[in-house]
Amino acid sequence: MYRHLKLALAAGGVALAIVCAAVNAMQKAEAPAKKPGPATPRNEQLESDSGRIFRAGGLLGREVRTADGTSVGKVDDVLIDLDEGHLALVLVSVGGDGKEQKRVGVPPDALARLGVDEVIGVDASSDQFKEFSRIDAAKRFTRQMVAKAYAQFDRDIYWDREIRTDDEALDRLTELRNTSVRNARGAGLGAIQDFAMTTQGRVAYAGLATTTEPDRLYPIPLSAFVVPNGAKEWVVDLPKDIVQNTPTFPAREWPKTIDRGWSEYVHVQYGRSPLAGVNRQVAESATSSDQRKVK
Repeated sequence: MYRHLKLALAAGGVALAIVCAAVNAMQKAEAPAKKPGPATPRNEQLESDSGRIFRAGGLLGREVRTADGTSVGKVDDVLIDLDEGHLALVLVSVGGDGKEQKRVGVPPDALARLGVDEVIGVDASSDQFKEFSRIDAAKRFTRQMVAKAYAQFDRDIYWDREIRTDDEALDRLTELRNTSVRNARGAGLGAIQDFAMTTQGRVAYAGLATTTEPDRLYPIPLSAFVVPNGAKEWVVDLPKDIVQNTPTFPAREWPKTIDRGWSEYVHVQYGRSPLAGVNRQVAESATSSDQRKVK
Protein backbone atom coordinates (compact mmCIF):
# COMPACT_ATOMS: atom_id res chain seq x y z
CA MET A 1 0.00 0.00 0.00
CA TYR A 2 2.88 2.31 0.65
CA ARG A 3 4.77 1.66 -2.59
CA HIS A 4 3.78 4.93 -4.32
CA LEU A 5 4.38 6.97 -1.17
CA LYS A 6 7.82 5.46 -0.57
CA LEU A 7 8.95 5.99 -4.17
CA ALA A 8 7.78 9.62 -4.21
CA LEU A 9 9.33 10.45 -0.86
CA ALA A 10 12.59 8.67 -1.61
CA ALA A 11 13.18 10.88 -4.63
CA GLY A 12 12.07 13.94 -2.72
CA GLY A 13 14.37 13.12 0.21
CA VAL A 14 17.43 12.87 -2.01
CA ALA A 15 16.48 16.07 -3.79
CA LEU A 16 16.24 17.76 -0.39
CA ALA A 17 19.70 16.58 0.63
CA ILE A 18 21.13 18.00 -2.59
CA VAL A 19 19.42 21.39 -2.34
CA CYS A 20 20.33 21.78 1.30
CA ALA A 21 23.95 20.99 0.54
CA ALA A 22 23.84 23.88 -1.91
CA VAL A 23 22.46 26.45 0.54
CA ASN A 24 25.93 27.50 1.69
CA ALA A 25 26.95 28.09 -1.92
CA MET A 26 23.77 30.10 -2.46
CA GLN A 27 24.65 32.45 0.36
CA LYS A 28 28.26 32.95 -0.75
CA ALA A 29 27.71 33.84 -4.39
CA GLU A 30 25.11 35.97 -6.12
CA ALA A 31 24.60 35.61 -9.85
CA PRO A 32 23.51 38.63 -11.92
CA ALA A 33 19.77 39.13 -12.21
CA LYS A 34 18.13 37.92 -15.39
CA LYS A 35 15.38 39.79 -17.14
CA PRO A 36 12.16 37.74 -17.30
CA GLY A 37 11.24 36.59 -20.77
CA PRO A 38 8.72 34.37 -22.52
CA ALA A 39 8.04 30.92 -21.11
CA THR A 40 10.79 28.47 -22.06
CA PRO A 41 10.51 24.81 -23.10
CA ARG A 42 11.01 22.30 -20.28
CA ASN A 43 14.35 21.11 -21.64
CA GLU A 44 15.68 24.66 -21.32
CA GLN A 45 14.35 25.32 -17.82
CA LEU A 46 17.52 24.25 -16.03
CA GLU A 47 19.62 26.74 -17.98
CA SER A 48 17.26 29.69 -17.66
CA ASP A 49 16.31 29.10 -14.02
CA SER A 50 19.85 28.91 -12.68
CA GLY A 51 20.67 32.18 -10.98
CA ARG A 52 18.81 34.68 -8.87
CA ILE A 53 15.88 33.73 -6.67
CA PHE A 54 13.54 35.79 -4.51
CA ARG A 55 10.96 35.25 -1.78
CA ALA A 56 7.39 35.09 -3.08
CA GLY A 57 6.05 36.86 0.01
CA GLY A 58 8.39 39.76 -0.72
CA LEU A 59 6.15 40.74 -3.64
CA LEU A 60 3.15 41.46 -1.42
CA GLY A 61 2.40 45.15 -1.11
CA ARG A 62 4.72 46.26 -3.92
CA GLU A 63 3.51 49.00 -6.23
CA VAL A 64 2.84 48.11 -9.87
CA ARG A 65 3.28 50.65 -12.67
CA THR A 66 2.50 50.46 -16.37
CA ALA A 67 4.98 51.12 -19.17
CA ASP A 68 4.00 54.80 -19.20
CA GLY A 69 4.69 55.19 -15.47
CA THR A 70 1.11 55.10 -14.18
CA SER A 71 0.57 53.42 -10.83
CA VAL A 72 -2.24 50.86 -11.24
CA GLY A 73 -2.27 49.15 -7.85
CA LYS A 74 -0.33 46.96 -5.46
CA VAL A 75 0.41 43.25 -5.33
CA ASP A 76 -2.27 41.71 -3.15
CA ASP A 77 -1.45 38.02 -3.53
CA VAL A 78 0.43 35.48 -5.61
CA LEU A 79 -1.14 32.46 -7.27
CA ILE A 80 1.02 29.33 -7.08
CA ASP A 81 0.62 26.19 -9.20
CA LEU A 82 1.78 23.39 -6.91
CA ASP A 83 1.44 20.68 -9.58
CA GLU A 84 3.72 22.45 -12.03
CA GLY A 85 5.92 24.16 -9.44
CA HIS A 86 5.19 27.52 -11.02
CA LEU A 87 4.20 31.05 -10.08
CA ALA A 88 0.95 31.24 -12.05
CA LEU A 89 -0.16 34.85 -11.56
CA VAL A 90 0.72 37.95 -9.61
CA LEU A 91 -2.58 39.40 -8.35
CA VAL A 92 -2.71 43.19 -8.46
CA SER A 93 -5.39 44.90 -6.37
CA VAL A 94 -7.11 47.62 -8.40
CA GLY A 95 -9.89 48.73 -6.04
CA GLY A 96 -12.60 47.62 -3.66
CA ASP A 97 -12.44 46.07 -0.19
CA GLY A 98 -13.04 42.60 1.21
CA LYS A 99 -15.23 40.42 -1.00
CA GLU A 100 -15.76 43.37 -3.33
CA GLN A 101 -12.06 43.72 -4.00
CA LYS A 102 -11.05 43.51 -7.65
CA ARG A 103 -7.76 42.19 -9.01
CA VAL A 104 -5.96 41.86 -12.30
CA GLY A 105 -3.99 38.65 -12.73
CA VAL A 106 -0.61 39.28 -14.37
CA PRO A 107 1.68 36.52 -15.76
CA PRO A 108 5.15 36.67 -14.18
CA ASP A 109 6.90 37.15 -17.54
CA ALA A 110 4.79 40.28 -18.15
CA LEU A 111 6.44 41.92 -15.14
CA ALA A 112 9.88 43.55 -15.39
CA ARG A 113 12.67 42.53 -12.98
CA LEU A 114 10.29 40.59 -10.77
CA GLY A 115 11.61 40.22 -7.25
CA VAL A 116 14.41 42.76 -7.88
CA ASP A 117 12.90 46.26 -7.91
CA GLU A 118 10.68 47.72 -5.20
CA VAL A 119 8.34 49.07 -7.90
CA ILE A 120 7.24 46.42 -10.39
CA GLY A 121 6.79 47.37 -14.04
CA VAL A 122 4.07 45.70 -16.10
CA ASP A 123 4.22 45.22 -19.86
CA ALA A 124 1.09 47.23 -20.71
CA SER A 125 0.00 50.84 -21.05
CA SER A 126 -2.36 52.40 -18.52
CA ASP A 127 -5.16 52.34 -21.11
CA GLN A 128 -4.59 48.65 -21.80
CA PHE A 129 -4.53 47.83 -18.10
CA LYS A 130 -7.89 49.52 -17.59
CA GLU A 131 -9.42 47.20 -20.19
CA PHE A 132 -8.14 43.96 -18.65
CA SER A 133 -10.84 41.83 -17.02
CA ARG A 134 -11.07 41.93 -13.23
CA ILE A 135 -11.07 38.94 -10.89
CA ASP A 136 -13.34 38.88 -7.84
CA ALA A 137 -11.50 38.15 -4.59
CA ALA A 138 -14.00 35.47 -3.60
CA LYS A 139 -13.64 33.46 -6.80
CA ARG A 140 -12.00 30.06 -7.03
CA PHE A 141 -8.85 30.30 -9.13
CA THR A 142 -8.78 27.74 -11.94
CA ARG A 143 -6.48 27.06 -14.89
CA GLN A 144 -9.18 28.38 -17.20
CA MET A 145 -9.06 31.72 -15.36
CA VAL A 146 -5.26 31.78 -15.50
CA ALA A 147 -5.26 30.98 -19.22
CA LYS A 148 -7.60 33.93 -19.82
CA ALA A 149 -5.19 36.24 -17.97
CA TYR A 150 -2.28 34.97 -20.07
CA ALA A 151 -4.24 35.62 -23.27
CA GLN A 152 -4.88 39.23 -22.20
CA PHE A 153 -1.14 39.80 -21.98
CA ASP A 154 -0.44 37.80 -25.15
CA ARG A 155 1.55 35.19 -23.21
CA ASP A 156 1.62 31.43 -23.72
CA ILE A 157 0.52 29.21 -20.85
CA TYR A 158 3.26 27.17 -19.22
CA TRP A 159 1.40 23.86 -18.71
CA ASP A 160 0.45 21.04 -21.08
CA ARG A 161 -3.28 21.11 -21.86
CA GLU A 162 -3.20 17.36 -22.56
CA ILE A 163 -2.18 16.71 -18.96
CA ARG A 164 -3.97 19.43 -17.00
CA THR A 165 -7.69 20.23 -16.99
CA ASP A 166 -9.18 23.73 -17.08
CA ASP A 167 -11.10 23.19 -13.84
CA GLU A 168 -8.06 22.41 -11.68
CA ALA A 169 -7.76 24.86 -8.78
CA LEU A 170 -4.58 26.75 -7.97
CA ASP A 171 -3.53 28.11 -4.58
CA ARG A 172 -2.96 31.59 -3.21
CA LEU A 173 0.27 32.27 -1.37
CA THR A 174 -1.56 33.88 1.55
CA GLU A 175 -3.46 30.61 2.08
CA LEU A 176 -0.41 28.36 1.68
CA ARG A 177 1.71 30.14 4.27
CA ASN A 178 1.66 28.47 7.69
CA THR A 179 0.47 25.17 6.17
CA SER A 180 1.28 22.37 8.62
CA VAL A 181 3.83 19.74 7.61
CA ARG A 182 4.14 16.28 9.15
CA ASN A 183 6.02 13.08 8.43
CA ALA A 184 4.43 9.90 7.12
CA ARG A 185 3.96 8.62 10.68
CA GLY A 186 1.84 11.63 11.60
CA ALA A 187 4.35 13.53 13.73
CA GLY A 188 4.27 17.30 13.24
CA LEU A 189 7.43 18.82 11.77
CA GLY A 190 6.55 22.47 11.42
CA ALA A 191 4.92 24.81 8.89
CA ILE A 192 5.56 26.33 5.46
CA GLN A 193 6.63 29.97 5.82
CA ASP A 194 7.14 31.04 2.21
CA PHE A 195 8.50 30.02 -1.18
CA ALA A 196 11.70 30.86 -3.05
CA MET A 197 11.01 31.69 -6.71
CA THR A 198 13.29 31.93 -9.73
CA THR A 199 13.11 34.98 -12.00
CA GLN A 200 11.47 32.71 -14.59
CA GLY A 201 8.56 32.08 -12.24
CA ARG A 202 9.49 28.60 -11.01
CA VAL A 203 9.28 27.48 -7.37
CA ALA A 204 12.87 26.78 -6.22
CA TYR A 205 11.84 25.44 -2.81
CA ALA A 206 9.58 25.95 0.18
CA GLY A 207 10.93 27.41 3.43
CA LEU A 208 9.98 25.09 6.31
CA ALA A 209 10.12 26.35 9.90
CA THR A 210 10.30 23.47 12.38
CA THR A 211 8.85 23.43 15.86
CA THR A 212 12.37 23.17 17.32
CA GLU A 213 13.96 25.92 15.20
CA PRO A 214 11.24 28.46 14.31
CA ASP A 215 13.79 31.19 13.50
CA ARG A 216 15.63 29.11 10.90
CA LEU A 217 14.23 27.57 7.73
CA TYR A 218 14.86 24.33 5.87
CA PRO A 219 14.86 24.71 2.05
CA ILE A 220 12.73 21.82 0.76
CA PRO A 221 11.93 21.31 -2.96
CA LEU A 222 8.25 20.76 -3.79
CA SER A 223 9.03 17.29 -5.16
CA ALA A 224 9.82 16.16 -1.60
CA PHE A 225 6.21 16.76 -0.52
CA VAL A 226 3.11 14.61 -0.88
CA VAL A 227 0.01 16.80 -0.99
CA PRO A 228 -3.33 15.07 -1.63
CA ASN A 229 -5.85 17.35 -3.36
CA GLY A 230 -7.72 19.32 -0.74
CA ALA A 231 -5.40 18.26 2.09
CA LYS A 232 -4.91 20.64 5.00
CA GLU A 233 -1.46 19.23 5.77
CA TRP A 234 1.59 18.42 3.66
CA VAL A 235 3.49 15.19 4.15
CA VAL A 236 7.26 14.72 3.98
CA ASP A 237 9.28 11.78 5.30
CA LEU A 238 12.97 12.43 5.92
CA PRO A 239 15.56 10.27 7.71
CA LYS A 240 16.53 11.73 11.08
CA ASP A 241 20.19 12.10 10.13
CA ILE A 242 19.33 14.15 7.04
CA VAL A 243 17.20 16.52 9.10
CA GLN A 244 19.90 16.91 11.73
CA ASN A 245 22.62 17.59 9.15
CA THR A 246 20.60 19.83 6.86
CA PRO A 247 22.04 23.37 6.68
CA THR A 248 19.36 25.94 7.39
CA PHE A 249 19.19 29.68 6.81
CA PRO A 250 17.85 32.53 8.99
CA ALA A 251 14.16 33.17 8.43
CA ARG A 252 14.90 36.85 7.76
CA GLU A 253 17.84 36.23 5.41
CA TRP A 254 16.71 34.17 2.44
CA PRO A 255 19.44 33.11 -0.05
CA LYS A 256 19.65 35.21 -3.22
CA THR A 257 20.84 32.54 -5.66
CA ILE A 258 20.28 28.87 -6.47
CA ASP A 259 23.20 26.57 -7.21
CA ARG A 260 23.23 25.37 -10.84
CA GLY A 261 25.16 22.25 -9.83
CA TRP A 262 22.23 21.10 -7.69
CA SER A 263 19.81 21.60 -10.60
CA GLU A 264 21.93 19.59 -13.03
CA TYR A 265 22.54 16.75 -10.58
CA VAL A 266 18.86 16.22 -9.80
CA HIS A 267 18.02 16.45 -13.51
CA VAL A 268 20.53 13.69 -14.38
CA GLN A 269 19.59 11.46 -11.45
CA TYR A 270 15.84 11.49 -11.92
CA GLY A 271 15.29 12.61 -15.49
CA ARG A 272 13.12 15.51 -14.35
CA SER A 273 13.58 19.10 -13.32
CA PRO A 274 14.37 19.64 -9.63
CA LEU A 275 11.90 22.51 -9.92
CA ALA A 276 9.02 20.05 -10.31
CA GLY A 277 5.74 20.23 -8.42
CA VAL A 278 4.37 18.29 -5.47
CA ASN A 279 3.36 14.64 -5.57
CA ARG A 280 -0.35 13.87 -5.51
CA GLN A 281 -0.30 10.04 -5.46
CA VAL A 282 -0.88 8.85 -1.93
CA ALA A 283 -2.01 5.46 -0.70
CA GLU A 284 -4.41 5.25 2.22
CA SER A 285 -2.53 5.13 5.49
CA ALA A 286 -3.53 4.31 8.99
CA THR A 287 -1.26 7.07 10.25
CA SER A 288 -3.72 9.80 9.31
CA SER A 289 -7.36 10.03 8.33
CA ASP A 290 -6.46 13.02 6.15
CA GLN A 291 -4.63 10.81 3.62
CA ARG A 292 -6.70 9.34 0.82
CA LYS A 293 -5.95 7.81 -2.53
CA VAL A 294 -5.71 10.39 -5.30
CA LYS A 295 -5.75 9.47 -8.95
